[in-house]
Amino acid sequence: MLLAGCSANREPPPPPAILEGTIQTLSDADDLLFDDAIGSLSEQTTGTGNAKGSFASYTLGIARYDTSNETRKYANVPRDGLATPRSNGRAQLCG
Repeated sequence: MLLAGCSANREPPPPPAILEGTIQTLSDADDLLFDDAIGSLSEQTTGTGNAKGSFASYTLGIARYDTSNETRKYANVPRDGLATPRSNGRAQLCG
């Protein structure tokens, strides 16, 4: 008895899932950053959930409470040497 088979449209196997092989556990060496609706940093913790820093601001990003060591705090904009956020190269200051 002889069996034969053909398949003209043989597809390659699908690629592995994107999450396969990524980080499985977090540690104290990892930082988790939590932000609000406009991208401002609100909390910073370690990978195991220990508090590491917090940030809260007044209007236009002037720091109200700041214990975080991150540089992009208000609306994900870098801060200048005056600790005020820069937007398009201009410092935003409250008057």
